Amino acid sequence: MSFDRPKFWLLYFVTGCGYVAPLYEDTEPIPNTIKGSILANGITEPSDAMILVYDADDPPPPYGTGSPVALGSVPHTSFSTNSDGILSASYAVTGLNDGQYTVAALLDMDGDFNPFATALAGSTCGDQVGAHVTDLTTLDISTVEICGGTVAENISILVGTEMPFERPAFTLKADQSFISLGQIADTSTIQTFVLQSTGVHTAFSESFFLDLEGPCTQVSYGDWTICDTTSLDMCETAFWVYPVDADGDGAIDPHPDYPESAGLLDIWPRVYLSYLGDTGEGESYTAEAFPLLAEAWTAAALGNPDWYPGPVGSVLPIPELSVTWLPIMQHTNADGETTVINVSDGTSTIDDLPSGDWSVTVVSHTGQTWTLPNEIGTFGLTATAEGFDPTAQGAALVIE
Repeated sequence: MSFDRPKFWLLYFVTGCGYVAPLYEDTEPIPNTIKGSILANGITEPSDAMILVYDADDPPPPYGTGSPVALGSVPHTSFSTNSDGILSASYAVTGLNDGQYTVAALLDMDGDFNPFATALAGSTCGDQVGAHVTDLTTLDISTVEICGGTVAENISILVGTEMPFERPAFTLKADQSFISLGQIADTSTIQTFVLQSTGVHTAFSESFFLDLEGPCTQVSYGDWTICDTTSLDMCETAFWVYPVDADGDGAIDPHPDYPESAGLLDIWPRVYLSYLGDTGEGESYTAEAFPLLAEAWTAAALGNPDWYPGPVGSVLPIPELSVTWLPIMQHTNADGETTVINVSDGTSTIDDLPSGDWSVTVVSHTGQTWTLPNEIGTFGLTATAEGFDPTAQGAALVIE
């Protein structure tokens, strides 16, 4: 009932590029270019490819929450087969500011990727992905540093990792999509909301469809509801839960971004919240919420170390995901300065927490994401399959 975790983790290496002072103080920076080849290994029929350039300090999921700072595209007709039987095509991304970047590529095998729409800006099951790497064995990602009008040439991108899972498309469970600020002072009340996996069937135009099959067939396993792995289609939507056990001791590791004393666990997917209410320009409120934390804390209180239904260190698909929100969030003002608002430790009060609608983003360990609300629920799109309700994709988490 579990699956080994696929090897999607890649490390970043940074190279150097010395600062070059402009000849004149008011001179605009000269834009830079990154160019090279996409090498597609093990693929016989190429698709259109997207080149995705990220700021090295703001990497994409699963390493961070960054979005591309520049894009390029390569039509499938540009690919040819070299003497080694590897498909290749040239690419170039221009207009880049001085800085350090990572360069990735996605072969959109099913033709449903579009970087300008939240619901479409992600790899789906069967797509091929890759990046510019330092080593073809370890697949460690390399950064490219450019400055002063540089043309960084021969930046090869190796594509050959197939996404084995679908994006974690979900809806908010109707009766469990509300968090009460008035109850957070009660430490015995764990504030949770529930996400339900869903299939997605809609059309953005007469020729542009998004079809994500699912959700998976549910079966009971003790007190848990999991996907029926005996009949599971790996491309059905589900929450692929991955409890990390890097030290191999059989226990879920502590969350790497928080003090171990906080009792937070290193469990994927990650869940991030963003405030949708009115704020000043450049101002934002964000927070992280924690999957299966209520179950973990309840089990710990009962002295049950074996509460998780699958082997630790492997992935398990489940159709519903309970998520715990702690009264902690980060406030960023218009100047980029950040402040942590924490009611749980007494440094802040309920009045410091903004109430209203919040977006919810789920990030899988594969780097695939899904966000509510999204365009499907706000553009008035119609369903292309029975049982799919597009309006559910316009829902937001309510915290008040």
